[in-house]
Amino acid sequence: MLSLASEPHEPVDEGRPQPMAAFSYRSSRVVTTMVAMTAVFAILKARPERVGQVQQELLELKRLTREEVGAVGYEVFRGDDGVFLVFEHYVDRSACDAHFATPYVSAFLARVPELLTGEPQVQFATEVSDSNPS
Repeated sequence: MLSLASEPHEPVDEGRPQPMAAFSYRSSRVVTTMVAMTAVFAILKARPERVGQVQQELLELKRLTREEVGAVGYEVFRGDDGVFLVFEHYVDRSACDAHFATPYVSAFLARVPELLTGEPQVQFATEVSDSNPS
């Protein structure tokens, strides 16, 4: 079962390592037990003249996504030749679907033709564990 709590808690001290017992962002606390998490892996190839803009927009998506209840992580990696790899992690598929329905994700996806050389390659995956073998 999944438990999400949005009660106030102390702000994260960016300079100190945080305990690993619960994963926490400033606006939400996520505690998981026996739920299949959903991950998204995306590969995006920026147009050469848009690499800097794509990087800034992905970093803004990262910031906004980390405020979402149900978002566990959002990481952006930059490879060679304007290739970006994005790894997103959500507590379940409904949290992932809610993320893709946000206005800021819709706005980014609407600009894909001007920013990228083609459609992003996106793969959705469900966590495999002993409690969720299928």
